[in-house]
Amino acid sequence: PLAADSSVAFYRVTGDGVATPYGTLPGNFVFGGGIQIQLAPDGAHAAYSVGDSGGGPDTLRMLTIASDALGNGVFDNQAGPVGWGWSPASDVYVYSVVPAGGPGKAYATGPGVESPHAFAEDLTVLKNLRWVNGNTVVFLGQTSGSPWTLYRQITGGEPSAVQTLVLGLTDQATFDVRP
Repeated sequence: PLAADSSVAFYRVTGDGVATPYGTLPGNFVFGGGIQIQLAPDGAHAAYSVGDSGGGPDTLRMLTIASDALGNGVFDNQAGPVGWGWSPASDVYVYSVVPAGGPGKAYATGPGVESPHAFAEDLTVLKNLRWVNGNTVVFLGQTSGSPWTLYRQITGGEPSAVQTLVLGLTDQATFDVRP
């Protein structure tokens, strides 16, 4: 994985064991960036980051996986990104960037989106995130140095619209989201 010619190969494997190659991309995917490859539930897209060997910000990339080609585009450059994953319908990808000492932001993007949208701001910590449905998340975090709080937000919503669900938790709080 540290070789100059390292790469990743993509295959679609059916339930009956038939493997179809989709393509290969060069890059250091094991030790290269803060976000390892995260496949969308439908298998048509992936998000990942590539680190800068000079110590600069990671390059965040969106990969489109089709039977005849791999499309690979940059959607952001950020230091220390954390990938929270794809929506159940595979159309929204969420990640956060919280610099040491904050404040940071949580972002949403997806296939065909021109630029990422910040849906939560002033984050000092974002610890856990779960999808409620295709466009709504619940997350445990701290904003502006407040106590640990469980929040709810629409990924396309304005950061000021973040809804507080439970205030005054600890960093050991755990939660699940059920329909």
